[in-house]
Amino acid sequence: MDNLFLYILGSLINSWFICTWFFTSLPLHLFKPFIDKDLEIYSWEDWSNWLMLKNDFIAELLGCPLCLGFWSSLTIATLIANVNGLDYKFILAGWFTWPLIAFTFYKKLEK
Repeated sequence: MDNLFLYILGSLINSWFICTWFFTSLPLHLFKPFIDKDLEIYSWEDWSNWLMLKNDFIAELLGCPLCLGFWSSLTIATLIANVNGLDYKFILAGWFTWPLIAFTFYKKLEK
């Protein structure tokens, strides 16, 4: 039962992260120290364009819900597994299923 609880918890954490990343201005605030003071970046689109000019690979990873969900799932699953002493199967299960769950939440909220 504990593994099921941790699986659902990890899924909700990942979904929360993806929805927060794409529906708020969190990326703008996190990247503010790296952006020149002269540039006027006030929206998600401005930030995305700025990042694309700096590094298109990173922009793709941070601008795609499935891509970001894939790597955030790996991070979250690894943290949960290490803290709770779970084996690699939990990490694999979370890593490959949570991005789709998070993407489903994202698409439902996007409408």
